[in-house]
Amino acid sequence: MSKCIIIAAVFCFSVSQAFSQSKLRVPDEYKKLKNPVSPSRESITAGRSLYVKHCEYCHGKRGEGDGGKSSVLLTSPGNLAGKKFQTLLPGEQFYKSKFGIGEMPDFRKKLTDTDVWHIVNYMKTFSKE
Repeated sequence: MSKCIIIAAVFCFSVSQAFSQSKLRVPDEYKKLKNPVSPSRESITAGRSLYVKHCEYCHGKRGEGDGGKSSVLLTSPGNLAGKKFQTLLPGEQFYKSKFGIGEMPDFRKKLTDTDVWHIVNYMKTFSKE
């Protein structure tokens, strides 16, 4: 019995480490992307609506990683309001939001590129600086 618990713990740790490592790799072509959607009031409103529907449950209302589902995830959903995320290049934010990371789902079939850019524009409003 205790052997199974140890194996399960090692597996969970390994999975969480693999997810953490995936956070580091954004392909160069995405790093170079510029946001084609102006951060207008309309874009931010659209981004907020999409964020509430697809992101808030894990990331929380203000992107601080404290959403309702965050406590049951193997890895932290991350603080989107913090300096680490806010200082990413727009293309890096787009990539991580579109393709998912770790337990975060892949949104390629659910969201258009424009939708993701609206979400990126909305997430910029979380900046504490």
